[in-house]
Amino acid sequence: MKEKRNFIIRNDLSELKLLNKAIRKYLEQLDLSTKSVYNITLISEELISNTIRHGYTDDIKHEISVDIKTSKNYMKITIKDDGKKFNVLEHPTPELDIPLKDMKVGGLGIYLVKNLAKKISYKRKNHINILALKLKITFK
Repeated sequence: MKEKRNFIIRNDLSELKLLNKAIRKYLEQLDLSTKSVYNITLISEELISNTIRHGYTDDIKHEISVDIKTSKNYMKITIKDDGKKFNVLEHPTPELDIPLKDMKVGGLGIYLVKNLAKKISYKRKNHINILALKLKITFK
């Protein structure tokens, strides 16, 4: 089984809800397990919201592309944007062994993404961030 889907949104947080709804609908059509659907929507929401919030310093409309390719046991998600360069692999791991009240704000979402993905790669080509994640999936 090989499936492929592409989603494109603008760098506007109001479009994030529409994207999540479309991705969830697609994943449910594939008959993925509840856990796989949850992990994939969590990852896409975290990465796309970070891109929208922190990746742009102008008021111009930009496109963010999300490609999803599904094979027998894995899903590859590729996110492309023309925002500021940001390599999630270089983002430091937050201190998890300190009280919650002492933790710095930010970074926990990226930590979750790194732990849910089996493989992550990043490159910047022609001013485009290309982040690819490979996730293990299960079906109902």
